[in-house]
Amino acid sequence: MKKLFLLPAAVLIIVITGCGGGGSTPTPATSETTTPVTVTPPGSLDSTFGTGGIVTTPIGNNDAYAYVLGIQTDGRIVAAGYYADGSYYDFALVRYNTNGSLDTTFGTGGIVTTPVGSGNAIANALGIQSDGRIVAAGSFYNGSNDNFAVVRYNTDGSLDTTFGTGGIVTTPIGSGYAGAYALGIGSDGRIVVAGYCADGSYYDFALVRYNTDGSLDTTFGTDGIVTTPMGSGYDIAYSLGIQSDGRILAAGSSHYGSYYNFAIARYNTDGSLDTTFGTGGIVTTSIGIGDSEALALGIGSDGRILAAGKSPDGSNYDFALVRYNTNGSLDTSFGTGGIVTTPVGSGWDYANGLGIQSDGSILTAGRSFNGSNYDFALVRYNTDGSLDTSFGTDGIVTTPIGSYDAYAIALGIQSDGRILAAGSSDNGSYNNFALMRYLP
Repeated sequence: MKKLFLLPAAVLIIVITGCGGGGSTPTPATSETTTPVTVTPPGSLDSTFGTGGIVTTPIGNNDAYAYVLGIQTDGRIVAAGYYADGSYYDFALVRYNTNGSLDTTFGTGGIVTTPVGSGNAIANALGIQSDGRIVAAGSFYNGSNDNFAVVRYNTDGSLDTTFGTGGIVTTPIGSGYAGAYALGIGSDGRIVVAGYCADGSYYDFALVRYNTDGSLDTTFGTDGIVTTPMGSGYDIAYSLGIQSDGRILAAGSSHYGSYYNFAIARYNTDGSLDTTFGTGGIVTTSIGIGDSEALALGIGSDGRILAAGKSPDGSNYDFALVRYNTNGSLDTSFGTGGIVTTPVGSGWDYANGLGIQSDGSILTAGRSFNGSNYDFALVRYNTDGSLDTSFGTDGIVTTPIGSYDAYAIALGIQSDGRILAAGSSDNGSYNNFALMRYLP
């Protein structure tokens, strides 16, 4: 996924010189001009994908939101979120071919919806196993409160009945609310899901690890479950990463009496906090005066950790990006003291997705306000945190879909470097799944 550095189009001048024998007059030089080659700059929509780089997918005639994105080894694309079935919300998955068309070998016409329980169920996280089976995680309502929910699908979109009960696993944590926002699959196939649980007064970080058949992994935490109070208020893990050594990172937000801060916890493979990281396994980072939240997480090839989300700018929110050393300290070679903030539009700008390219360039995706509504927004940074001015306009790309709100919530980078962003778009009546593909 190497970034391409392209020279501007030029007129090619070819000079042909001929030499005659025995004192003949040299042939005059001639010139030939070719048609200039049009170079499409990085950050442009990929016209080979969908319609001009954009795909929108309605599911029925109600709201449907894509919250997460996965790219299979064969290049096909899976987006997951939820669909309003008329009464409640169901898990929803859509699979696309590499050109953005619906993959009709998956589910019904490329679409799968799955009710979990008898209330609302939302898929917030997605993982694709090495055998191609798809795991989605989120929350479902059990009649009293929300629980973790994990569903595994076969490659054709059917429920994998070897997993849990008919392909579905639900996990209460305590007797209060709990929900999953992130998922990771270890090299051994075990599944880690992260989110929050109620501790009686507030919320704590919550992690659950499952065996490959969906049973709780009792070697992790207490019977497969770990809860971690981070601050004195509501703590939620929105993103998760598994290091090459098996240690687990969870990132999100932690409330410290006045505001929310970026919060990251690192766990050993048994679920205990890794005390070599931060303070007792926990790092919190305040950005500005106001609420800051880490909504996405990335681990570089050198082990340094990136977290992206939002931070206050005094009246609105900006994209926020923080890089940490492997021990949890701020990487002062990045931005200002390890922190970069980027205003994108004129309102509340959130970075919800994060990706690291093969050359170390950093991509974030989210939303920006254009004065009337929200657009997809991407920002690319150099390895030192400066904006990559070769991408879009001074490092920033914003893309409207129609004349209503459109949000990018997930980001993926293909093996050829092309960039996928997924989320939702409003068609004036209801929201649809929305995907865009950009050139690298």
